[in-house]
Amino acid sequence: MIRDFTEARFRERNQFIADNLARNCELGLIIEDRRMLQRLADNLLTEESLVLVEIQNAQGEIVARAEKPNKGPTTLSTASVRLRKIGEMNVPLGSTPSESDTAVLGSVRLAFSLAHIQALSRDLALTFVFISLVIVVFALSCFFLFARGRFSPPFTIWRTQPETWLQEIFPSAPL
Repeated sequence: MIRDFTEARFRERNQFIADNLARNCELGLIIEDRRMLQRLADNLLTEESLVLVEIQNAQGEIVARAEKPNKGPTTLSTASVRLRKIGEMNVPLGSTPSESDTAVLGSVRLAFSLAHIQALSRDLALTFVFISLVIVVFALSCFFLFARGRFSPPFTIWRTQPETWLQEIFPSAPL
């Protein structure tokens, strides 16, 4: 359950980053500025879990690529870079204009390492186990405390005069 939740949020986050990069690459692909696109790719690679950034033009040629070493499993996110019309400039990232109305300028491909999300899932699971154990220990402690009081003879302290039970609690205290 925890793993499914974290993986779903991770995939949504990855797709959001890919969509955002696609919007930022639009101008660079229109004017064919490879340096600008390479800077975008290099800057995005500072993200902790990101291991590969590729930007392709409409012909499928890689115009910018940045990567860092990774030994573990990865997941891919892709997005198309589309030419937006003037009225679409203020469209939020979550919504997309109809694809038939826009020209494809290229695409972006991002690879994310799963090591970070696996560590997060493991930490969440361990936290859940720890909290569960604390609750169980507390519940058992309460049970034994109340069960002992319920089935043992009542304290003699309560049946005596105040001076007597104070003397039993604090034997060296003067009264």
